[in-house]
Amino acid sequence: MISVIVFCWDSIAGICMTILGGRRPTKCVVLYYHVVGRDERVRFARQLDEIFRLAKPIWADKPDMIGDGPHYAAITFDDGYRSFREYALPELVERNIPSHLLVPSGCMGNPPNWLPEDDPERRREVVMTTDELRVLDSRFVAIGSHCVSHRDLTTLGDEEVTQEIVASKRALEEAMKHEVPTISFPHGFYRESHIAQAKQAGYKRVFTISSALAYKTGDEYVVDRVRVDPADWLLELRLKTLGCYRWMAVASRLLRWCERHC
Repeated sequence: MISVIVFCWDSIAGICMTILGGRRPTKCVVLYYHVVGRDERVRFARQLDEIFRLAKPIWADKPDMIGDGPHYAAITFDDGYRSFREYALPELVERNIPSHLLVPSGCMGNPPNWLPEDDPERRREVVMTTDELRVLDSRFVAIGSHCVSHRDLTTLGDEEVTQEIVASKRALEEAMKHEVPTISFPHGFYRESHIAQAKQAGYKRVFTISSALAYKTGDEYVVDRVRVDPADWLLELRLKTLGCYRWMAVASRLLRWCERHC
């Protein structure tokens, strides 16, 4: 309901801008998926059609692709599951939509052991192998890091964090034979020191999960993303693609401020 209110506010503001002779503000949203299973492929394809209708697809790490249009969207996938290659990628290629795949380098060829044992995703999914990553079409897929072991970085010591950030980049670059310039931190948890370590390691972009708009100032190093799932209602997807879930980032910052000062 809050996102619907944000949508109504944006619509009214856009109409007022048009009447006054102004230009509607440009918005960019970076969406992130985890899994698109066999039974979800049709729903995912419909979602892509809707995203394509509402926004112009761009690469998630290339803000220079943003022009004067009102809405832009980028698509990323965390965890590097084999199901991405089997069910999601064909639909992306068919629509000429680029994507980023963020891979935990130490988990390649293995099930997602970071999930609970009774989680169906753990029993069904496997992280792609080096050979499987190499044959992905670079015209449609860019490989990024999801650290090494998919552990929460805020629970690790400094040396372990450095290993997670640096070793993952090194391993993926050795496997792919080209630069790996992006990283997303597992579970979305990080500290400011982790951002500094990512910069020092040579990453060009860090993806988070705060639900805010992306590239608000044009070329941020830390890029916010909004979670999407094939099971989302069509209305949810529309609101997320149009940036109407950005209130969640504001609510999260307010909650953190209250925790520190109250």
